Amino acid sequence: MQLLGLLSDAAADSVLLPDLQPSDTAPFAESFGTENDLDELLREVSARRMHLLLRMPVERAVRKPDEVRYWMNRGVSGFDLGTVSAADMDAVHALRASLDRLPGMRILMAHTPSSDASAVATGKRRVVQRDAITLHLVGPQDMAAGDALPHGALAAEVAMLPTQFPGAENAADQLPGAVPYLSSLLPLLVVGGVPVFESEFLHAEATRSSLQQVLSFRNSHAELRSGSVKKVAVDASSLTAWLLRGRNARVPLLAVANYGKETVTLHMTAALVALGVRANYLRPLLRSDGGMGAVNPEEGTLPANAALLAEVH
Repeated sequence: MQLLGLLSDAAADSVLLPDLQPSDTAPFAESFGTENDLDELLREVSARRMHLLLRMPVERAVRKPDEVRYWMNRGVSGFDLGTVSAADMDAVHALRASLDRLPGMRILMAHTPSSDASAVATGKRRVVQRDAITLHLVGPQDMAAGDALPHGALAAEVAMLPTQFPGAENAADQLPGAVPYLSSLLPLLVVGGVPVFESEFLHAEATRSSLQQVLSFRNSHAELRSGSVKKVAVDASSLTAWLLRGRNARVPLLAVANYGKETVTLHMTAALVALGVRANYLRPLLRSDGGMGAVNPEEGTLPANAALLAEVH
């Protein structure tokens, strides 16, 4: 239950459980605990005014309505359906209709691939009043696609990178203001909507601090939640960058990460000009490598697995 306390401290309003591997004789595998453990978890989640969600592939949710009813009667608020395409939407609408007959907030989460995003989000296969999916999960592959992101409610899915910038594990090694795990947390800044993150971020002080810094920064900058985002066509294959423009923001913001194993020179002048921005320098607001001072958008460098968020001047 300690994890629930950490989730509350991070202002999380939901907990997502993995697929509990049901069998023909039991609703979940023994490795996940007992019925009493489940009841205690549900009571604790309810006491904290949080929602409990469960991973259940859309195929199984459709094939086994009794399993869906069991979990809804136990107090689960909804499901993560995995990857959902436009071809699945008739089944998702049927599931949505069954959930809506129950009281309270009912949530359906799903990955919607970029190629099907518009059809899924607008209910192209039938005329509907609203989207059957409450939260479209946007992962790294969707972010890499640039503008081809689902419309409507979005959820930025954030996973920890397998490796980190050298020294990131020791927060004391970082200069004040550095965010060691910024490269992992960029989806929280680039994609508007509800953040979905791995609980692993909460266990260690350095990762927990990074998450809190990024969430606080995001919550204090409206352009990060409601502005427009454009993918920047950078030359280096290991660099990924986005230009963020707020409606009333004085200057645009640039988020850039080096997911490679070597230091990379930015060489971004031409790419920014192509998006209508002439940059003399970048003023970092958050960065992961402990660097200081302005960054030249052409000759500036970014170490391996490092990231920065900067104003473009």
